[in-house]
Order: sequence, then C-alpha cells, then structure tokens
Amino acid sequence: MDALSIAYSGDSDATLCIESSKLTLSLDTEVEFDLTESTLEDLVLALNLVEGVTAVLLADGGLNASELNEISREYPADITARPYLLGHGNYSSPKKISEAAHKEAQEIRSSWLDDADALIESLTGLIFRARSIDDVSIDIRAKDIFSTGDYGAYRRANGLYLKAYTPINSIEALEIDGVSVTPSKIIAEYDRLILGTGAEASSWPIGKSKATISLIYGYPKGSRESILASEFATLYVSNKLYESDLKLRQNQGATKVTHASVVFENDTVSEETISRKEIQLRMEMILEHMPKKFRGVLG
Repeated sequence: MDALSIAYSGDSDATLCIESSKLTLSLDTEVEFDLTESTLEDLVLALNLVEGVTAVLLADGGLNASELNEISREYPADITARPYLLGHGNYSSPKKISEAAHKEAQEIRSSWLDDADALIESLTGLIFRARSIDDVSIDIRAKDIFSTGDYGAYRRANGLYLKAYTPINSIEALEIDGVSVTPSKIIAEYDRLILGTGAEASSWPIGKSKATISLIYGYPKGSRESILASEFATLYVSNKLYESDLKLRQNQGATKVTHASVVFENDTVSEETISRKEIQLRMEMILEHMPKKFRGVLG
C-alpha cells in the first residue's frame, strides 16, 4: 500500500533508494535516514527538513518506517520528474523486481504490488506477513470447539478453532466470558487455541462475542512460506512490466496483433514472450508448494 509521496524541486538530480532499513537521498550530496526506530510520521517530518524535498504522508503515521518497500541502489527512484510513491509492507518490493527485470523503480506501479498481495491471499486464504489484532471480539460456535487427547489430560471442549487468524503466532491477551486468561497458559497451534493446565478459564462458552483476543498471526517474514509468497509476487509484477512494455511497443508500431497472438514484424520469437512463459510456469510451481487454508467445515 502507498505510504508516502516524495518529490524534489531543486536544481540538481535527485534519486532515492531504501536498503537495509536506510533511506538514502542522492542530491548534491547523499543524505541518509535510519528507519529502524522511526515511524512514517517521523520520516515525513525529517524529509521535509531537506531543502527542496516535499514529503506527504499517505498512510497511518504510526506505521514502522522500516517496513517501507526496498528500492535498489542500482535502480534508484527518480524524484525530480514527478512525485514518487513509496509503498509499505508488500510481499515484494521495487528492489526485487528491478533486479529481476532490470527496470527502473519508477516503472513499477504500486498498484501492481497491491494486486500481487491480494492475488496470493485470495488463492491461498492465508497471510504471509505477521499482523496483529487488538481486543477483537470472537464468536464461539459449537462446531469450532473440539476436545483432544493430544495436549494432555485437559477438560472436554477446551480447544477452539480460530481459522480467521491462521496461522496463529502468539497470544498477547485473552478474555473469556469476562475472565482474563494468562497467555502463557494457552497453547496456540496453527489455527487452534488450547486452554492449558492452570488456565483461568476451562472451557469456551458458546455464543456470540463471549471472548476478546489480542494476537499476532500470519507467516513471519523470513519463513519459507513468506519467501515463496515474495517470489510469487516478484514474478507477478515482473510479468506486468513485460505486458506494459509490450503494449507500449505495440502502440509505437513495433508489433501487430492477430487474434490472441502477438506477431513480430521480423517473424522472430521475442525474448519477452519466452520470459513471460517461464514466469508463468514458475508462478504455477510456487503456488503448488505454498500452503492453503483448509476451507471445509470442521466440527
């Protein structure tokens, strides 16, 4: 998603890159900003102190600036021609795409990155970045409650399937029917919560909004699943770049279209056509190995 826009109105050339939690502006000299402990609001305020630079916040100012999408130093973003939109928290990044497709950062549309994320989550039903929820009411339905001997000699009906937040990473707080439950006494396993020995509540009361929960869910960054999602998104956007470039050349008269096939005037097969086919095959292979949420009804 778009995080902020940045433009430069001075006399020199101006580019920016983001790598290893550092944003570097190359003007007459290089100016660096450490993103590690900064919010987006902190960054916007700091950027606007640089002469000629205008930064506008487009997202929640409290978001961590270190989650800004990376931009390669080899393919920096030009901020002199028009405002450049910095993205935040996508599975892929302009850095990965530029280095794969050898395209400048400004050729990569932020909407493509968002589309890639939406496609991955639609196809898998899962989230591939750790996200948090705070004090959310959850409905406890009879078909979502289970009992099992896999977790020791606990009372019956002590387990709850919580598929909306799969996979569950950790529990920050839980209150069941007005009773606070110590997070360390809860077993969180993928899509289920188990009330462990000594938990302040021993069962899940059936009915709407009988519990509130704060938790972190989704596959953490750096996990195998997250890496696969990132590669899928990179390939998806690279393919979008090829399509955009091909349409541009068609409009310039470099190719002609017959039915659904692109025919080049010199009757040779284009490198782009080959690359796009390879990309599609690779995307299909990655999708086969990515986890998918079980969509059946249990209980």
